[in-house]
Amino acid sequence: MASYIEQVLGRDEKIVATAKITGWTYAGPVLLTVVTFGLLCPLLLIPYIARATTDLGVTNKRVIAKSGLISRRTVEQRIQKIESIRINQGIVGRMLDYGTIMVHGTGGATTPIRNVADPFAFKRAVESVIDEFEAGAAPESR
Repeated sequence: MASYIEQVLGRDEKIVATAKITGWTYAGPVLLTVVTFGLLCPLLLIPYIARATTDLGVTNKRVIAKSGLISRRTVEQRIQKIESIRINQGIVGRMLDYGTIMVHGTGGATTPIRNVADPFAFKRAVESVIDEFEAGAAPESR
């Protein structure tokens, strides 16, 4: 089955990079399951479903994030509308290499994408596409 990102690709749009939610989201439920001798084993489904139903990607035209199983939350930010990207990482996030990516668009819109594994690789991919877009768009705007 195709991912959400593959399903919504526009004409001449190509996937440049993808990302996933960190596997460290299992840590809390695993610890609770061990402490309760397996009684809270169903808690392991929560991070599994969150990780399995989240698609994060960068195309040559936009940043796309989709999450949710029953209700769906999607964010699609066009590359030309992105003003900046910020990464928030706590101490644990720095040690385990995950964080929240904040995509700041024109007009003050901010989109958080939480628990992204290797957030700096995702940020580099977005910045690379922005640079290519600006290099291609610069001659036409003159």
